[in-house]
Amino acid sequence: MRILCIDDCEYDNNTFRSKGDPSDSNVANGVIKPETMQWILKEINDAKVQGKKIIGMMHHNVVEHFDYEASFPGYMTDNSKDVQQKLMTAGLNTIFTGHFHATDIARADDKNGNHLYDVETGSIVTYPCPYRLVGLAGDSMKIETRHIETVDVQLPDGVDFLTYARREAAKRLSEVLSGLIDQNYQKLSASVPPSAALFIDLPDKKEFSRLISKYLLSNGTDLVLAHYCGNENLMDSAEFKRDEFLRNIDAFVHDFSKESSGMLSSITEKAIENSNALKRIKAVVNSIWNDRVEPGYPMEDYNGQLHVPVNDLNLVIHLQKNITSSF
Repeated sequence: MRILCIDDCEYDNNTFRSKGDPSDSNVANGVIKPETMQWILKEINDAKVQGKKIIGMMHHNVVEHFDYEASFPGYMTDNSKDVQQKLMTAGLNTIFTGHFHATDIARADDKNGNHLYDVETGSIVTYPCPYRLVGLAGDSMKIETRHIETVDVQLPDGVDFLTYARREAAKRLSEVLSGLIDQNYQKLSASVPPSAALFIDLPDKKEFSRLISKYLLSNGTDLVLAHYCGNENLMDSAEFKRDEFLRNIDAFVHDFSKESSGMLSSITEKAIENSNALKRIKAVVNSIWNDRVEPGYPMEDYNGQLHVPVNDLNLVIHLQKNITSSF
């Protein structure tokens, strides 16, 4: 067995005041440098020559786990489509990733019969505190998911560990979403085109935050926590929660338009409904709750994406040699 531990983090682009930079900054994106890719391909080839099984590990995702994941800054390694094609063509068909703190498995295939499983694994410091057990037998790799269920610490209110972990994760997610509102409210105001500014007067930040909290915060938190757990489509009330979130998005758009445009709210509402941004948000909600990249996903670079749910928690992967082909 050969395990390739790949570092795709962009430490070199971090800045530090202590080193004379104008500010401190942390770059969360990932990229595989050309020289690193050369090393990866050589190691895969050497392992194949020696008859060894190969699996990879790296921080950022290589295969999309839901619609438009590649649009989220920093969650996938740069040029992920090119990377996944090079890896699967060389003979790697399983890579363990992280970063999103979710327990999810996605698969990409190419026209030559090669495939790549992206086994995204959550963190033990984030609900539901998962870890993987991996067993090898011949050409088969069995992946099992378990969770830390108890800790030797007295928790507040006498709650069990997973209840406490979920409560803390929900609280942190709410804080993150509130922070995003604060950071992006001015951008939202600036995004109103001059022609529309004549009849659109955005609600102030307090009112905007109230609308977000009323219609989207709870559903959004449930969505992220479900994605952290994996197998979202098999959860109790998954279909109801998906449809409720979509209805609440529409209700948010309706009230937002009413607050912004008064008697002309129907024009604003229609414009938002037809916007690509809203369509993408709804696609993400559908995709995560259905636990798959949707068949209608329009990103042409991802024609090889598997469009059926993969068991995110327990899966047997066959480590057969991939079919090689030029690309």
